[in-house]
Amino acid sequence: MVVAGLLALPLLPACSLAYVGNIVPAASTVHAAEQEGASEWAPYEYWLAHEYLDAAAEEGNEGNYWDAVRYAERAHDLANQAVRLTTVRRREAQRE
Repeated sequence: MVVAGLLALPLLPACSLAYVGNIVPAASTVHAAEQEGASEWAPYEYWLAHEYLDAAAEEGNEGNYWDAVRYAERAHDLANQAVRLTTVRRREAQRE
């Protein structure tokens, strides 16, 4: 059991780096979605991205880096989707 713990020690920095490498772009994309008005035009995707980002931060603070990375990736994907939908829905509204 101790040997397994010692073998996992070199992985800790990689986990935290992966977390930081995913949470920063996710937060940036969620912020961009907010600036685009996604809360109005793509509310489901925007708010779900926001919730996943919060979950990623919480898991990261607890040291559950791999879970945090998965949540951050999902937040990033949803925020990108919210931005795309916002753009499409704005264009459609302008045509009407």
